[in-house]
Amino acid sequence: MSIPLHPTSPGHPSSQPAGPHARRFPHLFDAPLRPLFLGAALTAAGAMALWMAYLNGVAPFSRYYGPHWHAHEMLFGYTIAAMGGFLLTAVPNWTDTPPLRGLPVLGLSLLWLAGRVAPFFSGDPGLHGLSPLVVALIDLAFIPALMVAVAIPMLRSGGFLDNVVLPLLAGLFAANLFTHLERLRGLPLGQQGLYLALTLYLFAIAYIGGRVIPSFTQRLAGAHPRVWPLVEKLAPATMLVFMLTHVFVPFTVQDQLAALSVAVVHGVRLWGWWHRSIWREPLIWVLHAGYAWMVLGMFLTAMETSGWLAAGVSAHAFTVGALGMMTLGLMARAALGHTGRPVATLPLIGVAFALLGLAAMARIAATLVPVEHHLHLLMAAGGLWVAAFALFLIRYLPILLGPEGDSDN
Repeated sequence: MSIPLHPTSPGHPSSQPAGPHARRFPHLFDAPLRPLFLGAALTAAGAMALWMAYLNGVAPFSRYYGPHWHAHEMLFGYTIAAMGGFLLTAVPNWTDTPPLRGLPVLGLSLLWLAGRVAPFFSGDPGLHGLSPLVVALIDLAFIPALMVAVAIPMLRSGGFLDNVVLPLLAGLFAANLFTHLERLRGLPLGQQGLYLALTLYLFAIAYIGGRVIPSFTQRLAGAHPRVWPLVEKLAPATMLVFMLTHVFVPFTVQDQLAALSVAVVHGVRLWGWWHRSIWREPLIWVLHAGYAWMVLGMFLTAMETSGWLAAGVSAHAFTVGALGMMTLGLMARAALGHTGRPVATLPLIGVAFALLGLAAMARIAATLVPVEHHLHLLMAAGGLWVAAFALFLIRYLPILLGPEGDSDN
């Protein structure tokens, strides 16, 4: 299955003009990636800024999530919005069906936004607050709606049973449900829910990255990536085994062996894709770097299990490094191709990618330094993260809000 990220011809459904029906809505709702990428970037910067304020005793958190709000929003606020925008853009290309426009895009966007806002209004219903059950139902609603929006074109094209996207989204819904069941019923499932979501996103990086990174590298960097059939067969198998061990028996010998197998197989895979010409194009090297962070995170997981590293190091290699760089890189590229603009790195975006890499290094360092330096490095990592997404917003806000192909970039 190929995964083109921009219209391949003038006759492709996603390359057609919006038409008078869609013009009842602002340009923001011409394509799902516009509001969802914008919401993802705003959540990434805003949630991190609030988290930093909380760590310094300035900002309180909602009573619903408490301090776990940060982890939940990075996985089920930021990352799911980035993935949703990507899938709702790519699926019409996969299936040759018209993309969503107008009212359905508005509805999905408001549903996602409601999940971000509702926890801050959690409280006593008698005092005009939202009950915990209502907060949970609002937040849980987005992924099923996204599944429906993805499934309809797949069913029409006959590709429903041949794709991993819907099982992946179903797994993410279950992971989010686990986090809410801990809040609602006191069931000790919250940590498993976060681990499940993280490993599902890592599987998505391996699955989607295995298709787009070699293609983009060849197209933009002029290289000729090497792809080995045996490695391609082992790549999803090793990742599936790691998902099972990391969710059900984390940081055990089984988990250590699974992580090492992923690191070796996917490290070889990445080595086959690499070419020195990738450094000429930030939109390419950021994807290689994100994949490399995933491989490094697997080695760090094995080292944590052996007791050579403190717990938590690998988690931030996965989240800040792998998820952060892959999602920002894909958003930066897809937003250009699907708004009628040349796919080339805009000014400051290469800097944003580099800042995100530095944020991952600083966050890992914060776990390793003496406790008196911990908060300083946390603030440094958070500041670098916020700066990266602020640069993205500066460059992409006119693109995501404006008409197609009309930019001063």
